[in-house]
Amino acid sequence: MKTIKLTDEINDISLREREENELAVFKQPFKNRIFIKCNVEARDYLSALKKGKNILAEYLDILNLGLSDEFLHIHNRVLVVDKRSPHKGGFQNNVNILDGKYKVEKNRYIHFTSKLPNLLANPNIRNESKEKIKSAIRYLRLGNQSTEVEHKFINYWIGLEYLFSNYESSSTIVRLKEHFINAHSIAYVKRNLISFKRNILSLPPDIIAKLTELDKLSYDDIKKEVFYTQIWSELLNDYPLIAYRARKLKEWFFEKGKGCSKEYINSHKDNLEIHFIRIYRLRNEIIHDAATNTNNELIASNLRYYLTFILNELIDYLHNRMGERLSIEKYLIDNEIKMGNYNHEKYPLDRMIDAECSIDFIL
Repeated sequence: MKTIKLTDEINDISLREREENELAVFKQPFKNRIFIKCNVEARDYLSALKKGKNILAEYLDILNLGLSDEFLHIHNRVLVVDKRSPHKGGFQNNVNILDGKYKVEKNRYIHFTSKLPNLLANPNIRNESKEKIKSAIRYLRLGNQSTEVEHKFINYWIGLEYLFSNYESSSTIVRLKEHFINAHSIAYVKRNLISFKRNILSLPPDIIAKLTELDKLSYDDIKKEVFYTQIWSELLNDYPLIAYRARKLKEWFFEKGKGCSKEYINSHKDNLEIHFIRIYRLRNEIIHDAATNTNNELIASNLRYYLTFILNELIDYLHNRMGERLSIEKYLIDNEIKMGNYNHEKYPLDRMIDAECSIDFIL
């Protein structure tokens, strides 16, 4: 049974020792603080949290009708307690934490943001492109700062859709699918293989010493079949997942592709096409049908990555060509030409690994 109750104190709750310190702070009474108890039936703590949040959201919606001028701050931690074993209760995050991450080191941040003033001051870049980039950065921030997953999703989508919009085109979603898939496919092989190599470089020194084909100074090794063969044979017993990944990559690039990555890229393009159709369907449910319980945390995570990826690619592209007449449209056309050339050559592995993309930011 779903019930909601307001109370000034929760002194009747006791938890295990490791949770007691947080509980002692959590239950401290303060002026204008109220505790909201919500009873739900669920099979696990995460399900209970989601159901409780939905009930609370409905309660706050109704409360807002009569107290729209009041600001209510909801704590970022929630205590979930099982009635059968109340001492085993635990704290959960009330905020929606999306999967995935991108690099946020200080040096990378300075490197990234130092390019923006130069772009905005560059008279060779069309004003429309500058405005689109500024807008996309703003909606990325709004999405990151939003509490509700639906708000995150919509903000990321607005930023992404506006980047690919064109007044001469009747369908932005068609342009978005076509041009984003091109941009991501150019980086896809390089991103995955460099990420794979970095996983290997993180292994213990005695394991790395066995890999005589590993080149620590360049990416020439990941272009060679013998590199993947050696990883398969040397790491199978101790690191089977890495070994099987090497075996699969060898199959894709050297047994099926004969030094090319056409099937690998085409499979990725098909998957992205399907995923964007799913994203667009969910976007329509939220905007046109006012859907709320969409359970779309994973898709919101994907959208954040997509927006971050294409923003970084655009900014690097415009920054590296400061003397040319530039625009987002020119970037998209250049990618289209690249993909046409790669496709004609069946996506040769060495060229895909050497492709120009901002790999340091997205790995």
